[in-house]
Amino acid sequence: MASRDVSMLLTGQDPLSPATLERIAELLRQGPTGMDLINISLDYLRVNEKDNNKKRKRSRQTSESTEGSRAHKKRLGPQLTFRYTLALKLLLLGKIHGHYLEALAKLPRDGLRRHHHCSLLRGGYCYGPRDPVSNIILNTIWYGSMFPTPQKFELQFKVDMICTRMLARIECCSLYGLVTFLRTCAPELIEHDAIWYLFRSGADVHKAIREVKKHGHHVPGNFQDAYMQAAVVSWHDDPDELVKFATSSLNMESAKLLALLQGTLTNDGVECLTMALPHKSPPTQSEEQAQQPNQVTSSSQVLSKNQKNFISEFRKKFRRDQNFFVRKVKAVLSDYSQQKGVHYKLHIICGVNPRVPDGPSVALVKKKFQFEYFHINFLATAPNSAVASPELFFAQCSNSIKERQERPSWCTPVSDSSIDNARCFSCEFNGAKIVHPYDEIYYGRYEDFKLMAHGKHGTQNELLTSSCHSHSDVMATMAQDFIYFYPNMDSKFAEMNPISNVARKLKEWKGRIF
Repeated sequence: MASRDVSMLLTGQDPLSPATLERIAELLRQGPTGMDLINISLDYLRVNEKDNNKKRKRSRQTSESTEGSRAHKKRLGPQLTFRYTLALKLLLLGKIHGHYLEALAKLPRDGLRRHHHCSLLRGGYCYGPRDPVSNIILNTIWYGSMFPTPQKFELQFKVDMICTRMLARIECCSLYGLVTFLRTCAPELIEHDAIWYLFRSGADVHKAIREVKKHGHHVPGNFQDAYMQAAVVSWHDDPDELVKFATSSLNMESAKLLALLQGTLTNDGVECLTMALPHKSPPTQSEEQAQQPNQVTSSSQVLSKNQKNFISEFRKKFRRDQNFFVRKVKAVLSDYSQQKGVHYKLHIICGVNPRVPDGPSVALVKKKFQFEYFHINFLATAPNSAVASPELFFAQCSNSIKERQERPSWCTPVSDSSIDNARCFSCEFNGAKIVHPYDEIYYGRYEDFKLMAHGKHGTQNELLTSSCHSHSDVMATMAQDFIYFYPNMDSKFAEMNPISNVARKLKEWKGRIF
């Protein structure tokens, strides 16, 4: 998994030999304390290969290795270390994405479509007192009960599609929260080492802490400051309340809680968890009186007339675009159901890349016309099958409104564990975390990487890596925030995003919202 992916990320040069890949794989399996990253150089590895091929004397080989090591330590060390950290960061984001897919599969379909989708995107972080998936679920349910969106600001339709960009952002927020949490507990760790420990522990910060302790680092038993720093860095709406929640005990027996979190949740199960989670203390009479004027102000004066009109039109567009993707997914899912003799029902769409060409992406940056296909992940259930929990699917669908025979659409089940086992140039270039099948042929899998290996592609490895990272590192506000706008929480966002012309602003969204 990592040997191929990381090597492609690290180098912007010619394709590496199997021997080089094997050596990089060895380095990836080592811990940060046992690896001198500064001395690792792809040029240096090639020197060794040439020496081996020519069967030079061992003594000469050793001296040249030492000299090459020293030279590259001075010349290429920092750049290579940065590349390696970047590679680890992207791989860690992949693991975090897998946890979110699992959490989406565990949440009940009806509740997820009505309100859990909003709570997950706003406060469903994967750090907390338990494992990453349980933390996502608990944080999502707790956020929804602590900061409920008033009915007048809720979406007036059920959501069948988690906004891809917003999901990527909460995953990125979780990553920075995890890194900050670990480094607050062990301040001597540099960012690279913290990412490494988290990657090795599957983004479970408590497992990472145990590994850190094994390497001789002292970690305090009180995590209150770590939760506070993580909440601030990950943009939580109320860090103080999150700290209280994360450090409090749930009003439920551990065995019952574990049983609930291990399986697919029902609406009743969510209700049990909601009752067990800590809640805000009711405000005193003076606090309640002080809050009322602020609530009136936030509801009536935060948004301009243009912003209100834009939110209304933008939400309508989101619904239309969602309906397009849902219609396509249901069509391929129906075909698959007929083939297998099992009826599948859509649970939720959890990732879309609408920019997939029907051939090599040699001039991808310059492509102005509509892309022929989109890649999409969705969860679906087969109510009458032995597998009760939702399955993850991949689909390659035509971007045309009407189906065309020359552009067939299809879908197949995939495993979230294969998230790094199959590559796609288009999805990597656009930073879209789409899980692809490792045993199927799809656009973006072979041709682009072959052309890159022969130096005949307009995009080099370095550009592919930087593009993937820039799209994945989405710690920023975005226009999609207007979909879930809530004045009491988003007054600063409204202030920073004035809209002078609604029609012009909507024209910026010629493509579909995904």
